[in-house]
Amino acid sequence: MDKKFFSRILIILGVVAVLTLWLLKELPATAEMFDWYSVAWAATIFAGVVGAKFILDGIFMGSKGVISRKFTILLGAVCLIIAFGCLTFAIVIPENI
Repeated sequence: MDKKFFSRILIILGVVAVLTLWLLKELPATAEMFDWYSVAWAATIFAGVVGAKFILDGIFMGSKGVISRKFTILLGAVCLIIAFGCLTFAIVIPENI
């Protein structure tokens, strides 16, 4: 299979996870159980998945050049730093503002 196939599937699975958790929070039967879920958690999950995707793309990149590979890994690291910031806000501020 193509290596880009896995990275595309990773992004789709991240979006599905964010939307599934949002739906479970909105349903009356599971609203109390998923009361912890907020926009900060959604941003954490999505930024983490995007960061992992870029890092994996940079590691497994073909012969497109060293600069392109390093830039892709750097972009993934920036996304993971954003995910860490969102995680900090999700823990410190538990409800939506």
